[in-house]
Amino acid sequence: MHSAWFGWVVRICPPVFSLGLVIGLSTLTAKIRMSEGLSPWFCYFIPIQIVLNWIQFLRHRSFVPVSTDNYPGYVHKNPTMWYARRDGDSENKDQANQNIKERYKDCLSCDLHVPMRSHHCPYCRKCIYILDHHCFFLGHCVGRKNLKFFLVFCFYSAIGCGIGVYHVMDTMSNYRDIASKEAMFFFLPFSLVMFCTGKIPSFEAFYVSLINFGFGAFVMSLFLFIIGIISILRGTTPYEARKNINDIVRLNASEKFRSVFGTLGILHFFFPLLPFEEPYLEPGYRRLLGPQFT
Repeated sequence: MHSAWFGWVVRICPPVFSLGLVIGLSTLTAKIRMSEGLSPWFCYFIPIQIVLNWIQFLRHRSFVPVSTDNYPGYVHKNPTMWYARRDGDSENKDQANQNIKERYKDCLSCDLHVPMRSHHCPYCRKCIYILDHHCFFLGHCVGRKNLKFFLVFCFYSAIGCGIGVYHVMDTMSNYRDIASKEAMFFFLPFSLVMFCTGKIPSFEAFYVSLINFGFGAFVMSLFLFIIGIISILRGTTPYEARKNINDIVRLNASEKFRSVFGTLGILHFFFPLLPFEEPYLEPGYRRLLGPQFT
């Protein structure tokens, strides 16, 4: 019961927090700009991009598809009952089986033969094709199929959080001088203590919360976006680099970029609902445990 409750908290709370931060920064930034007679158009454009890419991220999950065919790496103990083989094909068939086995590994949790570039996620409880990482704040794994939506999400999150924090900091400067001893009031732990003791108003504690969490989201989003682009150009993911997985197809930079963003490329940064050709996901195969297979 406790583990189920903890799992529910881990799955629900980070996305709810992310959504609350987006709404809070967007609403407050729009209010500040309108009070100053400035156009708030990007206060709506950026959150819309964030939400739409988030939805697309969750719609296009990178689960390893399960093929209905038999695993081609199996060899029947009685070949005449499994397939017809000419004498001259024996060596070629054995080599093909060996090559296939080198491209796949076993996932005991999913009971599948899965591609070498897949990984079983204990949170999603499925194998993810070309896993980057499990994102708790978006509620799902980042893999080959939804990587482009994750990167665009991080791109707009970094821009939105940076602009939002700047405007809130500018408003806070009317109440506190960050260049003096009052700089301590810009740190959330100190402001929470002051709020609990009744020394600062609630709106100031709220502003400081947005500044601290917004700045943290800005740094993390920018970091993940840069690391993601570098990983695409390198043709490997941080997980594969840590695990020293070298079964990587050699492509040039433009081909690597197209393998993630498709032929429409940069247009995904402006139109998240744009029709696109989904990237290829290498299938997995059911494990057959009968005594007739080796």
